[in-house]
Amino acid sequence: MTRTWIAAARTYAKRLGRWSAGHLAVRLEEYAFDYLLYPFMLYRGGGLLVGWLRDLFGQDAPAMPATGYWFGLGLMTAASIALNLIYVRAYDRMRTDWFGFEALKRAQENLIPSRFRVGPWRTAARFTAFVYLSAWHNPLFATLFMRRASASYAMSEGDWPVFWSAVLIANLGWAGIVSGAVEAAKAVLRLIG
Repeated sequence: MTRTWIAAARTYAKRLGRWSAGHLAVRLEEYAFDYLLYPFMLYRGGGLLVGWLRDLFGQDAPAMPATGYWFGLGLMTAASIALNLIYVRAYDRMRTDWFGFEALKRAQENLIPSRFRVGPWRTAARFTAFVYLSAWHNPLFATLFMRRASASYAMSEGDWPVFWSAVLIANLGWAGIVSGAVEAAKAVLRLIG
C-alpha cells in the first residue's frame, strides 16, 4: 500500500513539474513578446521599418505615424501566427501534456455527467474562457482548451477555425490593450507635465 502511494505521488509530482516547466517557458516568451516587443513594434519599431523601407526605395516624404503602427501590428500578427503554429506542431509531435489541458479534458469526461456537459451555460462559460485565454494568455492555450477531447495531440479540421479566431482575438485584443495603456500614460503625463 505504501509503495503504491509513493508511486502515485511520484507520478503526480512529475506531472506537476512538467506542467510548471511548460507554463514557465510559455510565460517567459509571452512576457517578452507582449510587454516588450509588441509595444515597441506598435509605437517605434514599425515606424523605423517603414522609414527604412521608404529610404530603400528612394521615397523622401515621411510616412504617417499611423503607417508605422499598422505595419508593426501586421508584423506582430504574422510573428504571432508563426510562433503559435510552431507551438501547436511541437505540442502535437511531442504528444506530451505540457500544460494540463489534456488532463482537464479527461477529468471533465470522468467527473462531469454527460447531461451537464451540454447546454447554453456551458457554451457561454467555454466561450468566456476561450476569449480570456486568447487575449490574456496565449492563442495556443485557447486552442488546446477548445480542442475536441477525442482528438488529443491532433488538430482536426474543426480546430483550425478556433486557432485562427484565437490568434485574431489575441492580436486585436492585445493591440487595443497596449494602445489604451499608452494613450492613458500619455494623458497622465500631459496632466502632470
